[in-house]
Amino acid sequence: GQSAVRKVNELVKRMRLLRAHAFILHELRCMMPTMMGIKKKQQSLCEPTAMSEVFRTVHKKHNLPPGDFPEMKKFLSVAKELNFTEFPRVDGSRLKSGKLLEELDKAMSVDIPRLLESMPGMTGQGNISNSTNAAASTYFAESEDIYK
Repeated sequence: GQSAVRKVNELVKRMRLLRAHAFILHELRCMMPTMMGIKKKQQSLCEPTAMSEVFRTVHKKHNLPPGDFPEMKKFLSVAKELNFTEFPRVDGSRLKSGKLLEELDKAMSVDIPRLLESMPGMTGQGNISNSTNAAASTYFAESEDIYK
């Protein structure tokens, strides 16, 4: 029972991280110029202060908990090697005009709680929301400076 719940909670954590990544990449893509100065703009966005601002914007705009975000240094080390103009838009065709994120949200809010309720000994406890909220609030408290 408990190991299954742990696996489901780990899955939810990864889904939340995926959602945060999708919105961060969308935000970075939207900040890129269409013609001139692409490289320069990308270099400036890869500065830690600029990227913290992007994270903060995404956090506010989409009401995502700080615990859902990737670790900044790791994100920057990977991001600086990529081409921001090729990132998918949340409402673009690669993410099915926003439908993929809607499906992700539905899975987290409907399918996973239903799955947990079907597990032996888990009926009506709503484990998922309690444990993920607890985890998120703990993360929040430990990393107040997540965007710095």
